[in-house]
Amino acid sequence: DERYQNFIKGYKSKTDIDNFLLAKIPLFIRLHNLVMYAKLIYSVDIYDSSDYPNWLLSLRTKLLNKIENLRNSFNKYSKM
Repeated sequence: DERYQNFIKGYKSKTDIDNFLLAKIPLFIRLHNLVMYAKLIYSVDIYDSSDYPNWLLSLRTKLLNKIENLRNSFNKYSKM
């Protein structure tokens, strides 16, 4: 990603950064996504009810979509 490359270039111009750590960034991002996935699963673990307010139903739908996107990204990594 060009934006990422530009950020790293600017960051390197102002500070020393270990290239070993730079190479590990994809692993850090994957770990972040795994933790986020677990937190989202916990957040939507409520029983279905039409008694919930619309904002809660809408939020739950958005979170379920985010969970599905994360799950799909994990599948992408497992095929590598």
